[in-house]
Amino acid sequence: MKFKSFFLVFLAFLYGNSSNPLTGLSSACAQTKAKSSNSATSKSNKGKIVALPPIVAETPLDRSVKPLPQPAPEIRWAEAERWELDNGLKVFLVPNRKLPRISLSLVWDYDPVLEGSKAGLSNITGDLIKCGTANKTKEEFDEAVDRLGLTLSSSATSVYASALSRNMDPVFALVGEMLTQPQYRQSELERLVKQNLSNLETEKSNAESIAERVLSKLLYGVNHPYGEIMTSAGLESIQLIDCEQFREQYLRPNCAYLAIVGDIDRATAERLTRQYLGNWSQNAVPVHKHALPKAQQGVRVVVADRPEAVQSVIRIANTVQLYPGSPEVIPSSVMNTILGASDARLFDNLRETHGYTYGAYSSLSRNPLVGQFRAFAQVRNAVTDSAVREFFFELNRIRDTLVPNEELQGVLNYLNGTFSISLQNPQTIAGFYIDQERYKMSPSYYRNYLQELAGVDAAKVQEMARKMIQPQNCLVICVGKGSEIGPKLKALDSDGKIEWVDWNGDVTEDPTAIKLPNNVTLESVLNQYIQATGGAKAWSKVKSMRTVMSATLQGMNLDLIEIKQSKPLTSMTTVKLNGSMVMSSDLYKDGKLSRKSMQGDRPADAEETAQQALDALPCPEIEWLAQSNGKLKLGGAAILHKEVCARLDWTYLNGNTESHFYNLRTGLKVQTVRSSKGPDGKESSNTSSFADYRDIGKGLLIPHKVNISMGPQQIEFQVKEGSINPKLKDSDFVH
Repeated sequence: MKFKSFFLVFLAFLYGNSSNPLTGLSSACAQTKAKSSNSATSKSNKGKIVALPPIVAETPLDRSVKPLPQPAPEIRWAEAERWELDNGLKVFLVPNRKLPRISLSLVWDYDPVLEGSKAGLSNITGDLIKCGTANKTKEEFDEAVDRLGLTLSSSATSVYASALSRNMDPVFALVGEMLTQPQYRQSELERLVKQNLSNLETEKSNAESIAERVLSKLLYGVNHPYGEIMTSAGLESIQLIDCEQFREQYLRPNCAYLAIVGDIDRATAERLTRQYLGNWSQNAVPVHKHALPKAQQGVRVVVADRPEAVQSVIRIANTVQLYPGSPEVIPSSVMNTILGASDARLFDNLRETHGYTYGAYSSLSRNPLVGQFRAFAQVRNAVTDSAVREFFFELNRIRDTLVPNEELQGVLNYLNGTFSISLQNPQTIAGFYIDQERYKMSPSYYRNYLQELAGVDAAKVQEMARKMIQPQNCLVICVGKGSEIGPKLKALDSDGKIEWVDWNGDVTEDPTAIKLPNNVTLESVLNQYIQATGGAKAWSKVKSMRTVMSATLQGMNLDLIEIKQSKPLTSMTTVKLNGSMVMSSDLYKDGKLSRKSMQGDRPADAEETAQQALDALPCPEIEWLAQSNGKLKLGGAAILHKEVCARLDWTYLNGNTESHFYNLRTGLKVQTVRSSKGPDGKESSNTSSFADYRDIGKGLLIPHKVNISMGPQQIEFQVKEGSINPKLKDSDFVH
């Protein structure tokens, strides 16, 4: 590892090679005072011979020798003020006069809730908290938030508010109104459900999201609150009364902790909490007991197939028992930092040594119910199995061999420094006090943190690794191109079998075992599509087309306008923001492709230009069929939306690829995936999904819903205008 003892080196540089940097600082101050005193003496001795003190040569600083680690200092900070309201709300105050700001951090502490068929209920309820009160609609509430310059967030477990201290009275009043006079509205519930449904659609094509969903469901089980995942059916079943009942049962002051931090004194803070939160009624909070998830037996390899993927997402996980405040938290944190922090063992192995990924890491979560260890990375499909083997090598190495002292000391120095830096934030101190009371921790737990950290040795690190990491009994999740990664992963499973799941973690067919029927050929797939969308005869009569698609992105309206004409072959695709601002335009004209965007012109090579010539046609598949181009090949079968599809692959000379997926039952194209390498050699892909084919005239069908995803970003376009053979002018084809 390459952690540096930068704090000690920096102090030694400032104050000399003293064994104690702070002593060096004291000496420097003493010398300054002596100089000031001696200046007066020198004036009185003017013209006299004065005996000077002997000059003592300083020992030069040997920069080749690292400074020795110093004893862990005692941590001191101001005690928090604490009081409790009659309704059971526990309040902590950490004054901080450095800035004229205050913040309120409220945490609810109740047992995890099993939501069953309404998974997502707590998320929706948490969002509804800040969507208005009995006295204010959402719009009025938002206006009040803006007027105060208030930062406000809420969830089913917490509320956070921050503003200038001069607004403390109205801030407490607004937060108090939000908590004590709630009113949830049907219109806001419908908006939040729709928003979450949209997020689910995004997750379907996001490998990281799929990995998280599958891991949660399979590691904890569907009958555990941590194993529940949101579904469309579950979200749509949530009623307003469900949210109100959840609020009444769990979002109560007697299971809440409030931390107040900032420019405010005890008398004012206590007055405001009692005035605005004192009438918040308490209630008995339900208690839930959950069995521990069933431990993994052997190595279980599970693959979620994404036939268009160029990379695989890897998760290797097992559950752990790591209670907050337990004696094992600090040494296990040291162990995980050695293994999976940035620039640590996993990173050095998989990135620096083998070049499989841009980063490989691990995490270890503490939890009063059940925690989790995980190792994770994104790697190229071709090296997925090799990457998993290297993960196992490192997981076993930290269990089987003692960490070298130099590596251990580097991590201890790093954690010492980061903990010390965190203390500069009063919010951290407030969190310490809440943790200590919430988890019944010793009052000296955080004050003794550095002493406990300094006492961690190599044997303790190994002990924690053997307890927290179980490479012989773990869950391995891989989300990637199944046909490429699946066969090689079988050898890593304890039973030599791969479990195939969909994006919900439900068992599905092995995509590598699915074959196209013998009568399916490249020509038959193209012919079926042409016929399904209106037939070659109808398409031949199309001289021009115009479509306008719209989408919303982060509150902004996007329009994608596409016009085509067959003679002369010309096309123009324009993306506009809010109806007027042109973000980009691609023009194919006179055999040339030119691209413009807000960042300037974008070059196009010969192959892209040739491909655009085909895309400029009203129905490119007709030309693909006529040309019998050798670049287009029948790639095999794939399962999309639980239906068998034929995949047609187009490979460019530069290695970039396009894959087109056609539903064998309907004949319609359902997806196109474009994969390419950037200037840095990193592979990326963007996916366009097509649905809701409708007639736009003369019996011709085009998709009226186009979903475009690039990485985590996803945009859903809806066709709002479409016409066949509109009258187009030359001026329409100008950037």
